Amino acid sequence: MMDEPGPLNEEELLERLQEEMRKITVSDYLAHLLVSLSSMAFQRLGLTPDTLVDRDLSQSRMAIDAFEALVKVLSTGLSEQDAAMYRSTVHQMRMAYLRAAEAGADRVQNGETDQGTSADEVAEAAQADEVAEVAEVAQVDEVDAGENQTGSSVDEKE
Repeated sequence: MMDEPGPLNEEELLERLQEEMRKITVSDYLAHLLVSLSSMAFQRLGLTPDTLVDRDLSQSRMAIDAFEALVKVLSTGLSEQDAAMYRSTVHQMRMAYLRAAEAGADRVQNGETDQGTSADEVAEAAQADEVAEVAEVAQVDEVDAGENQTGSSVDEKE
């Protein structure tokens, strides 16, 4: 019979953690963090019966904003496919946030409250995000149009 190893002591755990940290790149770690942030953002939106108790729009908004900031940091090293996927995720999270804010405003009007979010915060967030969303979509459309024009002019030169 083989002896099963016992629980690792603190020194062994630290050694394993340091070994893992040597193997992972910052880009890989940030990509993993993006997955965590998007999961947390959707969880805090409370859009399903299972996540309603976790609803906290201010925390969700912070996770969405952090996600978007990290995408900008990573953008220079991303493939076009990954960059498009992350932009799409930001867009989906912002749209879900708007739905949650609208649902929260309806709940507040009906006398219910959201954990961690006042009626004024919900209304303010919905207005701010609606304006930001329109601006963001317009900006993305302009960038996409510019890339298409640049891409076609490069093709024409070749």
